[in-house]
Amino acid sequence: MVGALNEQGFYGVVEPSTPDAAPTGFRQWCEDVLRAAVLA
Repeated sequence: MVGALNEQGFYGVVEPSTPDAAPTGFRQWCEDVLRAAVLA
């Protein structure tokens, strides 16, 4: 764990996460993840 922290920084975060930098939006996440979980 210490090795990963030293190599990747704090949890591998290079820059602060913002809605613009997120790989998916909240609506898309709801459709992909939340909907599947509710229907399961």
